Amino acid sequence: MLMPLPTKYRIHFGEPLYVSGDPDDEDAVIDEKVWRVQATVQSMLNRGLKERKAIFW
Repeated sequence: MLMPLPTKYRIHFGEPLYVSGDPDDEDAVIDEKVWRVQATVQSMLNRGLKERKAIFW
């Protein structure tokens, strides 16, 4: 019988990101906003991985 290993989850919330503008903007303008969101999320993930001591606790 398989038993799941105990794990601890940590959920981190970052600062709110506000994006304004016209949805019909040029693709380059929208791509810059998308890149900003992706870079912010990636940095939060990297920070969380760095703070993690071990996988299971």
